[in-house]
Amino acid sequence: MKGKNKPSAKLSVIQGKLLKLRIPAKLIFIVMGLLSTAWFLIRVIPKPSRAAYPCMKATAPFMSAFILYLMGLGGSVLAFRKSRDLLRKARYLAGIALVLVALGSLFAVSTLRPSRSYAREIHEDQEYTPNEPMGIARGIFPGRVVWIHERDVTNDNCTNTVVKDGVTDDKDDVYYQDKNTYQDTVDKMLDAAMIAISGKQTLPEAWDAVFKWFNSTLKGKGEVGYTAGEKVLIKVNRTSSSQGYNSDLSRNDKKNWQNLVETSPQIMLSVLRQLVNNAGVPQEDIYIGDPQRMLYQNDVDKMAAEFPDVHYLGRNSNYGRTPVVGSPSGRLFFSDPTTITEKPSDGLYEIYGQADYLISLPGLKSHDAGGITACTKNHFGSQSENSAYYLHPGLVSYETLRNEYGVYRTLTDVMGSKYLGQNTVICIADAMWCGSNWNAAPNKFITPPFNGEFTSSILVSLDHVAIESVCFDILRSEYKSELGYTDIYPNYGAVDDYLHQAADSANWPEGIIYDPDNSGTPMPSLGVHEHWNSVEQRQYSRNLGTGDGIELVYLDLDSTGGEATAIRVADSEEAKLGLYPNPARDYCQLEFSNPYKGNVNIDMFNATGQLVLSRVFAKETDFFSNTLEVSGLGNGTYVVYARCGKIKITGRLLLR
Repeated sequence: MKGKNKPSAKLSVIQGKLLKLRIPAKLIFIVMGLLSTAWFLIRVIPKPSRAAYPCMKATAPFMSAFILYLMGLGGSVLAFRKSRDLLRKARYLAGIALVLVALGSLFAVSTLRPSRSYAREIHEDQEYTPNEPMGIARGIFPGRVVWIHERDVTNDNCTNTVVKDGVTDDKDDVYYQDKNTYQDTVDKMLDAAMIAISGKQTLPEAWDAVFKWFNSTLKGKGEVGYTAGEKVLIKVNRTSSSQGYNSDLSRNDKKNWQNLVETSPQIMLSVLRQLVNNAGVPQEDIYIGDPQRMLYQNDVDKMAAEFPDVHYLGRNSNYGRTPVVGSPSGRLFFSDPTTITEKPSDGLYEIYGQADYLISLPGLKSHDAGGITACTKNHFGSQSENSAYYLHPGLVSYETLRNEYGVYRTLTDVMGSKYLGQNTVICIADAMWCGSNWNAAPNKFITPPFNGEFTSSILVSLDHVAIESVCFDILRSEYKSELGYTDIYPNYGAVDDYLHQAADSANWPEGIIYDPDNSGTPMPSLGVHEHWNSVEQRQYSRNLGTGDGIELVYLDLDSTGGEATAIRVADSEEAKLGLYPNPARDYCQLEFSNPYKGNVNIDMFNATGQLVLSRVFAKETDFFSNTLEVSGLGNGTYVVYARCGKIKITGRLLLR
């Protein structure tokens, strides 16, 4: 059953409203039990196959608990009656035994309570309207997300298999080994991303621009860069170590999790190189880890060989780790505490209160409770608890009700926290290896631009909402049943609802005011959200010139073609694409100047993102000028791309 008026969703709504009215739990339980049992019988008796429907699975827990309640209550009554007869006949031992059985049954039914049901409803028919941005874009170039794709960063022949339990060795073949993820190429990709996200020509200039933008725009400190002594925390993802590790902090294969998708050690090292060598951050001011978990020794060995004075976080000080210290509640306030967590606020590790800057560095993957894991879900692990599982009721799959838009989202509070999302200077998503679930091995993607290869990508943005939106579009386009997948979690209903709410307060649920810092001031727009026009074209409103939403800068890096710092998006005033006349009718003159010599690829897209014209010209001098015939195109606004090797220049052309 699909659509917004599902009876199972209505049952969840009824349950939530009854709980908020403080009606006695037992009465709620009986009401919900009667309703769900009646609905289940009405639907399933005429057609038993309906029992497999998601809405029936959502209803079943209410019904089964109610039936167990009736059976227990009836059993206790019968046991009391039988025990009375036995005691009258002086059969004391048997009578007392039945009294105990009756009391046990009463205790069991008295502890039954209305519970939330897991209803993982797939909404593959859900329509996502393209190119309708919401929210206020952030960044040096507002709404810009840089996507670096390099096929040769990963070993296409990697099998992601582990030969034996315990320590990973050269006999194994897993993605995080240097033989499968190539460090030099990772470095070049991140170099390219920093140049493109900042618009600068050198990496030190790029990082200085990023810190100055963050401090002046979001921190109110003025246009100042990084200052020595300020602490930088890099939050990575180490889910697998929740199942333990060997005594030497090598990987423990209790659940065959040695190959699950997580932040790769190669990109961790690349980020450290960026901060120390380009941003000028002293090693001793850098903290890296997943506070609820342990970094494996092979992670630390790789990084510490080059950066021994960085703080590598751990649950304890074994093997030189910097131990994390928990904090009491009062750091992250939940804007709807009673529905999800049943407590008003949460504690975060002390390092979050000390850090001046945060970098979110997750692995990109699907998730069977939240739909996706990206830069926000990465913070389920920042709370000073043994696990973040207690926050999962705030995700989309917890109950049918949560598959609808306009429901309180824990992730929105995380994005708005001054210690978490609002303290994130840059988001870097490790998409070199992506998986279908939080505990899955990497898989090759069918959709373009991957076309049957590993994802081999890095995404970077200063707009937290925008990068999550692009990550969501990538994952939802791949994990579909029509492409042969069974784990299609990004296609739950309303997976992107937390992004709607983070972008624009107009999307907040009725009665909810997001104020995760308990400051008395509702949080502002945290960035811009929209969906691309298609998986083939991957165009957002700024790409098309139709709105102030996301600009996706996609660069397919040739790792053998020179220095990464030569890769840039040429959009400064002196590098604009000249289009004359504009508006045009039949012909248009293209002009620009740069040192590049070689073929120039010209592509034109209409307002819906459709490629309508493609030409190739030769460029032999610094100045380029050529005539483009456009007589066959209809009236309207077009986006023109001129790609000169690794430089992309854009312009907008009006035809009438």
